Amino acid sequence: MANLDFPASPVLDEVFLGGNGVAYQWNGTLWLTVGVTGGDGHFYATGAGGPVSTVGAAAVVPTNVITGNSGGWYSTVDGRYTPPAGLYLIFGGVTIAATTTAGSGGALLYKNGVLIGNASTSNFPGSATAAGSTSIQAVVQASGSDYFELRAGNTTAGTLAAFNFGGFPMSGIQGPPGEQGEPGVPAPEIGGGVVAETTLASPALTMPFLSLPALQACRTVELSLYMIPATVGSALLLRMANGGIM
Repeated sequence: MANLDFPASPVLDEVFLGGNGVAYQWNGTLWLTVGVTGGDGHFYATGAGGPVSTVGAAAVVPTNVITGNSGGWYSTVDGRYTPPAGLYLIFGGVTIAATTTAGSGGALLYKNGVLIGNASTSNFPGSATAAGSTSIQAVVQASGSDYFELRAGNTTAGTLAAFNFGGFPMSGIQGPPGEQGEPGVPAPEIGGGVVAETTLASPALTMPFLSLPALQACRTVELSLYMIPATVGSALLLRMANGGIM
């Protein structure tokens, strides 16, 4: 995998093209992936017909591209899939129709002509109507020049009744934005510290009325007293009023 040498002093929204074929954008704090160069590299194709090799494994070439392949990464001529650089999930499957001789076969995945994975073998009896199906999938790293092939092998002569081959990226693709959430409820304004105070001369028999300034969205009024009774048995009466209403 290519080493990423990001700019040392990026500016906001700067885009950096990495050696791995992935584009990154600086959001002021982090480099975020914004896409894979040359397209996203996905495709899916199907096909039917053709002989199955009994010596080694023959490349399967689906010619009916169902979706993707806008960049021509998959060749309907030789069956090679050469996606842009990145991490991919590649999958495929084959159905082999048997002859009168019993046999077994399966799907195999090759990278640059080298086997990298094979499906579980499918066995079928000796019958012209018998058939076996296998599928395979693998997560692979592509350099941008690596090519992948789906092949089919069988222990006896047979025919490919159906097959499919596809792949899509697992990195470098940014999904669609999610739905916007419900707006939050504004927090009420809260006054801080002492908003009004008075000091009584000593001794004092009565406390004068104290008016508090109007506070928008005021929820709580706190009254604190510090006093020393003048005589034993002194009584304290506190009254609070809102606009003259007790």
